[in-house]
Amino acid sequence: LTDTDLADRKQYNVASEDTIDVFKALPYYFSGYDFDDLPIIVIEIGHWDVFGLSEVQDKLESELERFEDVFYGCLERISNSSVVNIDGDETKVDEFVLIIDFDDFNLKMMSTSASSRLMLKFWKRFKKYDNAVAYGFYINLNAIS
Repeated sequence: LTDTDLADRKQYNVASEDTIDVFKALPYYFSGYDFDDLPIIVIEIGHWDVFGLSEVQDKLESELERFEDVFYGCLERISNSSVVNIDGDETKVDEFVLIIDFDDFNLKMMSTSASSRLMLKFWKRFKKYDNAVAYGFYINLNAIS
């Protein structure tokens, strides 16, 4: 790794000598609702430091499992929830909107087999929610195009 790579990784609180907050290193959030009252989830994949986390994955195994449980627990609750509109009518919500933000994504993040395995391990569980994604967008794809 170059000094620039380490400086970039420290920006996201992930470097081997730093204390790592997995939830800061893998940002996602609930953004609100669309016009059909579907919840919107944004995953800032470009800010995920999979490379840095993969270097210390053994030390963070329980934190990574907790992150996955919280993330997929969030999707599970959203996929089995309801919304009450202004008239008081309740509607079952079994779908959500997914926005994957590639801002700051760099293919170097996936340059090792360990980082690729970590990313694939995480997304493997997402298959369960394929049918729950009503629609989605990839944004800020400049790094990939």
